[in-house]
Amino acid sequence: MALCSMFFVNPKHLIFMGDNPKLRQKAAKLGKDGLGAGCVLIKFPGATSSHCQALERLSARADSTTLPGGWKMLLEEDNVSEKTRAELPECSGQTNGPDRMPIPSSDRPPAEIPQCDRTGPPTPRARSRSLVIWVLVAILLGLGGMLHETELQAERYRLAAQDARARADDLVNFMLSDLRDQLEPLGHVAVLEQPARKALAYLESLRDPLGEAPDTLRSRSIALENIGDVLLVKGDHAGARSAYEKALEIATQLSNRNPADAKLRHDLALSHARIGDIREDQGDPPGALGAYRSALDIMEQIARQYPDNNQWQRDVGISHERVGNVLRATGNVPEALAHYEARQAVHSRLAALDPSNALWQRDLALSYGALGDVHMLQGELAKASADYLKCLAIMNQLGLQEPANTEWQHDIGVSQEKIGDVNAARGDLAGARAAYQRALEKAERLARQDPANIQWQRDLAARYQRIGAVRQAQGELSEAIAMQNRASELFETLADKFGTPQAQAEAADAWGRLAWYELFQRQPERAVEAARKGLKADPSQLRIKTYLAHGLLLTGHYADADKIYRENRSATLDGGRPFAQAVLDDFKQLWIKGIVHPDMIGIEAWLKSSHSNR
Repeated sequence: MALCSMFFVNPKHLIFMGDNPKLRQKAAKLGKDGLGAGCVLIKFPGATSSHCQALERLSARADSTTLPGGWKMLLEEDNVSEKTRAELPECSGQTNGPDRMPIPSSDRPPAEIPQCDRTGPPTPRARSRSLVIWVLVAILLGLGGMLHETELQAERYRLAAQDARARADDLVNFMLSDLRDQLEPLGHVAVLEQPARKALAYLESLRDPLGEAPDTLRSRSIALENIGDVLLVKGDHAGARSAYEKALEIATQLSNRNPADAKLRHDLALSHARIGDIREDQGDPPGALGAYRSALDIMEQIARQYPDNNQWQRDVGISHERVGNVLRATGNVPEALAHYEARQAVHSRLAALDPSNALWQRDLALSYGALGDVHMLQGELAKASADYLKCLAIMNQLGLQEPANTEWQHDIGVSQEKIGDVNAARGDLAGARAAYQRALEKAERLARQDPANIQWQRDLAARYQRIGAVRQAQGELSEAIAMQNRASELFETLADKFGTPQAQAEAADAWGRLAWYELFQRQPERAVEAARKGLKADPSQLRIKTYLAHGLLLTGHYADADKIYRENRSATLDGGRPFAQAVLDDFKQLWIKGIVHPDMIGIEAWLKSSHSNR
């Protein structure tokens, strides 16, 4: 007895059912479990069984909606002759055994359905076609297995690539954020350059011509900012500015894509602030002020939207500080004071919320220090002193809590230095000297701990210079010269290393001070040497030219001195003081100390004449 041969296909299985009992059982199980919609039933004439006639009748009028489980009949070839078909009994349309697949009966009454004839042998032509089908099925089975294995291998590769990408992203995040958080408090920002550049190269390799993912763009912006920070510390202002501007471009792009995202707007504000930093360092106050105001506007907007976000509230205070600093430096002291007061209000509120938060306490201390600076400029020494003492009290408390925190020790030294400035302005030289000495001890300790820290080396030079000024005022000229010489050498080292306008100006000023001290020490040759070093650092400083001319005059080089006096007699020094008046005032101080030269009287005469004719 022959069976009608069938097999079933779906995206995952290729099952053949024919005379093989095992395959027939597997097909029956799949039929019981349900292959689901989209499976394909292929029927072909492999025997003269009445199953063929039943399926042919069904396929003649059925579509995919009437077939079981959404199956579709793929092959409907009729290979049964009319004579053979006429001889076949009607098929009942019932299930052919427990392991057979159910065949839907037609809509004819049971009496009209032919009974199945299970006796007819297959024709040779049918056997031949059946063999061909078997071969085709075997080929399909092999191809299906190969395709399935290829799919599995591709899936393994995809998962491995995803895992590698995830680990690479984690490493990039560590290089850009976690590593910085660990190194920045130690003053080792320069170490971040290579990790940041490697991270940037990796992120650049992920760029998609159709558009980068926001996370990748943001990481690239952070990498550029880290590179800019390192270059800024190294004194490469052009490179830092380029990196910051690229980061700002990305931050603007991200913020414009999603204006409602407060985090992206916060990133944009920080990018504006970095541009302000670099422009301020490059001597561009208007550009810095514009960038800082942009940052402040954004910070205030998001702080109003999220009043419970204390970090963003803190950023508002910091933004007020930056704007105030530029305004103070450009002489707009009243507006600077308004921003400093707004800053102090923000930090006072945060410090009151959590007195144990050391960072917020430090912010409050620094805000008092900034207010003291403005009050000093306004000549309100009592207010300045009160502000500085409040600042120092908080800093001392923080320093006691964490003696190993070098940044806080540095802050204590700055506060002591400012108290010394107030005392010096009041004429309390002893009080100024004591405060400066305490500040110097802090600076020396920190400079020894980290010689590569530029800020600490600069602080040390400034402390030497302040103590030298007090000692000079106290008449201790030799000690003053020794201190000023140390300061000059340190400032010159920093200027040679970085070459920034600020560093050059500080070095020139230091050498000029030393030249002035040497004149009163009756060492005009040394004064000339120091003045020449100062003008080499910054040739634009006219004040140093007066010291050079005095030294040349006192060493017998009248012609050289006279030339300097005459060439600059109509010039104006920084602050609006005429060059000629500065020379006349210097002569008076030198005469008081008994330092005279016969030609001073003649020079004084024609300088007065030229000055009065202006």
